[in-house]
Amino acid sequence: MAGAFRMRHVHRRGSPASCHSQKSGILMKRLTSCLIAASLAFAPVVAVQAADQPAQQEKAAANFSDAELKSFVTAAIAINDIGERLMPKMQAAEDQNAAAAVREEGLAAMRDAIQNAGLTVDEYKQIAQAADSDEGFRQRIAEVASTMQ
Repeated sequence: MAGAFRMRHVHRRGSPASCHSQKSGILMKRLTSCLIAASLAFAPVVAVQAADQPAQQEKAAANFSDAELKSFVTAAIAINDIGERLMPKMQAAEDQNAAAAVREEGLAAMRDAIQNAGLTVDEYKQIAQAADSDEGFRQRIAEVASTMQ
């Protein structure tokens, strides 16, 4: 009896639906960390904009196409990768000037990643800002991201 249970258990773990669920979970975790990294990278600018236009941001969340959200996810993943790549350099910086140089390198690379994904920096910031404040919009981004596998 125990052997039969194990076989069913193994079969379920290896099923295509289970694998898809695992991939979706991994993608969601990565997307979440990308959104956090993106928020941190552009936090000062986004904070100023958020204070200026809170009502407009809610309206804007509904206006982004799935293609724009796919571009956002692509850029967010690239930004996360840039952050991971530059973190050791930042930690190894010997003084504030070296740290500032690494930060500038990172910001330039992030701007390039956003533009290479097909967005302007302002569009990226608008999406990040809306995602930061709107759980439903974050869920929509996650749904779009799950189709990108």
